[in-house]
Amino acid sequence: MFEYANVPVEIWHQILFAVIDLPYLLDTLVDRTRDYWRTSRKYHAPGVYEASERQRRVLRLVCRSWRAFADENRYRIITYDPRRSADAEEQKAALEAINQVPTSSMEQEGAVDGTSKSRRVAFHVYTDEDMDLFRKMIDHHSGRVTTLFVCTDQRYQNQAFNYLIRQSSRLLNLRCLVISPPNGHPAPFKALSTAFPNLCTFSMWMGQQFEPRDGDILALPHLEILGIDISDIRPSALKTWRLPTLIHLRTAINSRDPETGTQLSLEPIRCLGANLTYLNIYRTSGQFRIPIEFWTMCPRLVELLMFFDWVFINTPVPSGHPLKYVVQWPLYRGSHLPNPTILQSLRCLPPSLELFIVLQDWGDYLEHLAIRSGGSIESERENTLFKMREICEERMIRVEDHRGVALEDFLVGQVS
Repeated sequence: MFEYANVPVEIWHQILFAVIDLPYLLDTLVDRTRDYWRTSRKYHAPGVYEASERQRRVLRLVCRSWRAFADENRYRIITYDPRRSADAEEQKAALEAINQVPTSSMEQEGAVDGTSKSRRVAFHVYTDEDMDLFRKMIDHHSGRVTTLFVCTDQRYQNQAFNYLIRQSSRLLNLRCLVISPPNGHPAPFKALSTAFPNLCTFSMWMGQQFEPRDGDILALPHLEILGIDISDIRPSALKTWRLPTLIHLRTAINSRDPETGTQLSLEPIRCLGANLTYLNIYRTSGQFRIPIEFWTMCPRLVELLMFFDWVFINTPVPSGHPLKYVVQWPLYRGSHLPNPTILQSLRCLPPSLELFIVLQDWGDYLEHLAIRSGGSIESERENTLFKMREICEERMIRVEDHRGVALEDFLVGQVS
C-alpha cells in the first residue's frame, strides 16, 4: 500500500496547487491551437475562478496543513472597482486583501508582499482614497502578480503610471499589463520597456488615443499581444519599435496617413504585421477597401476581426494565404452606407477560410440589414442571408453568430 505520509511536503504543494490552478485565467498563456476570439472567454471567465475557490475551500476541511495552504492562496484575483462593481462580496474581498499588511516577522524573513498570493489584479482609481489603496496594493501585494489591469480617472493617470514605474522591482512576475495612458510622461514606452522587459501582453485602454514623442521606443523582446491605437503614430516611429515576437495586434486605423495627410495608408499595419497571426481592427474613421498588398503585409495572418461594412474586400485574397477565421464586428446603427458588401467580401476570401462569425444575433443582424437597405426583413433574408449561405456552403465555410448558432440552423428555424 502506498504510504502517502512519505510524500514530501513540496510534492503535496505542487499537487494541491494543480487542483486549484487556472493557467489561462491566472497566467498569460495563449492557446494557439485554434481561433482566439471564440476561446478568449476562458481568459476572463469569473465562473471558472468561482469554481476554483469552491475547491480551495474544500481543501481547507481536510487537515491543518491543507488549511494553511488553502489560506495562503486566498485572494488570487483582486478586483477593486468602487463605482461599478456589481458584486459586493468581490469588493469586500478586494478590500480585505489590500488591507492585509505584512507583519514584522514576515518582513524580517524577506517576504516581498506579505501573505498575499494575488496573481491577477484589476484596479480602478477615481479618488485620492483609491490612489492610496493602489499604492498599498503595489507595495504589499504585487510580488506574485502576473496580470495587472489599471484603469484611472484622467486626474490620476500620471500618478498611477509613475508609481508603477518607480515600484517595478516589486512586480518581478508581471507579464500582462493594461493601463490608462499617461498624459505627461516624456517617454512612457521607453520607461515601460526598461521597467517591465518581460511583458508578454501590453495594452492601453481602448478609446484613449496616445501619440508618443520622437525617440520614445517600445522595445519588449517577449511581447506577443499588443493593444494600442497606432493609427496616429507615424510609421517612421513604429519602425523603430523592437517587438520581435509580436503575433496579436488590436488597433484602430485612420482614414488619413498620419505622416503625409493623404488618403488611408496601412503603413502602421505594415510596420508591425510581418509575424501577426491575429489582427483586430476595432475602429475605423471611414470606409475603405483592403488593397491586395495588405495580405503581403500580414503573410501569417490566421484570424481577422473588422467591420466588413466599412472595411471590405473586392480583390481575391492570394490563394496561399493562411487566413482561417474572420469575425465581423456589429453594424453601426445610424450609419448611412450602401448595402452591405459582405457577399463580395466572402467571395474574395481565400480557400483556407474555415469560419466566419457575425458578432450579433442573427435576428438583430437581419433587422439591421433591413434598416440599412430600407427594405423588409423578408427581402433581406432572401437577398443577403440565403446568398451568404450559398456562398459559404459552396466554399465549405461555417457561418455563425456570436452565440455559435449556425446560419443554416437560423434559416431553417425562420422557415419553420
